[in-house]
Amino acid sequence: MEKTKRVDFARKLAGKKRDSSWRDETVRRIMEEGGRPAESRTRSRTRANAERRPRPGEKCWPSVCFSCQNSCEVLVYTDERTGRVLRVEGDPDSPQTNGWLCSKGLASPDLCYNPERLHKPLRRAGPRGSGKFEEISWDEALDTVAGK
Repeated sequence: MEKTKRVDFARKLAGKKRDSSWRDETVRRIMEEGGRPAESRTRSRTRANAERRPRPGEKCWPSVCFSCQNSCEVLVYTDERTGRVLRVEGDPDSPQTNGWLCSKGLASPDLCYNPERLHKPLRRAGPRGSGKFEEISWDEALDTVAGK
């Protein structure tokens, strides 16, 4: 594959909606490693740890991903000022994943900040299947569930 084509492919693979510094770093790594994932899988733990240092203005939190049944260990990077999740990566010190994370885990920030995400409990306001709901308080929702 021609070098310019590989750069274009790497940019498309990294996506446009992510942090541009993350995307550029990924493209650089793909170009340096020749696009061969096997090379990155054989990295030493010290190199993997060195690559996962927080950038200026970020804070790193060890956590667990519950997007599937595996409960993988992850590192969550947040903005120090706002506390907003910037990205989620696999923990390189985890014996289970060795720093790798599936697409569900990598999409965690998108799930957290999705504009369609529900923020308040809803109760059906019409017949089943009508798609009509009304907002209720958390106390009312808990009382309803506890009463069943």
